[in-house]
Amino acid sequence: MKQFYKYQKRFLTTEQAVWTSVLSSRWRHLWKWVPRLELNTLDFTNDQLCVDFIHEFLAFQGKHYLREFKLTIDHDGLNSEVYLYKPCLGKVLDMRKLERFQFQVENKFGAIDDIDDVIRTPLTLSACEALVCLKLHHVSLYELVSLSLPCLKIMYLEDVVLPSDAAAEALISCSPVLEVLKICLSKDDSVVALRVRSLSLKSFVLRRAEPFYARGRSVVIDAPKLERLSLMDYYHFRRFEIISKAESFKVDIDVEFELMSDNLWDYESF
Repeated sequence: MKQFYKYQKRFLTTEQAVWTSVLSSRWRHLWKWVPRLELNTLDFTNDQLCVDFIHEFLAFQGKHYLREFKLTIDHDGLNSEVYLYKPCLGKVLDMRKLERFQFQVENKFGAIDDIDDVIRTPLTLSACEALVCLKLHHVSLYELVSLSLPCLKIMYLEDVVLPSDAAAEALISCSPVLEVLKICLSKDDSVVALRVRSLSLKSFVLRRAEPFYARGRSVVIDAPKLERLSLMDYYHFRRFEIISKAESFKVDIDVEFELMSDNLWDYESF
């Protein structure tokens, strides 16, 4: 089993690991011990079957084996029931040794940008003591419970709805070793002033929201180790300020700053 565990972690997808169960009766349930679970809802006839599969897998393993989890929800824009995933995703994030968690949404009928009418999957984040990499796409983070991410180094938040400025700041500040941060602001969240304060951050990418919705937002960066900053896809910023950065600093900019004639807008350059 130990050799199978190592081989699956390096080479086999979840589907391939499941297929090994037909090779021998002794291997029938062996795949359930694998440390990585990678699923796409296209492999299931409906969302409930996918949710039941995840629950069964986690119940078999307990809280001590899963290291990596990736779920891709492929929406048809009509029949997906994303609310069903909240309980099982919460159980995944409660796995004690989970190191990588990735959740993303795709649309088989169009590009990612065409899924605005699809309801975002609700997700609760709390203490994830072993998590190193967190990548979320098209999620609503309305609940941040006793948040602690002491090992997190990589965080991607793409079209993730956050309830407030304080919640966005807390998500970053509770990650004391964070090095790579990527944010695509959502048009539906309540963040007006994005404050990026981190003593460990080295790379920060801020990508496109629709310009109409991004207009009026402000950004403050206080990251003394920041070496690379990327601003992309035409934001309209009310205010942008860098308080601290590394001495060696690279900036990639593709941004539109809208100048105003009155004193209602405060622009700061760097």
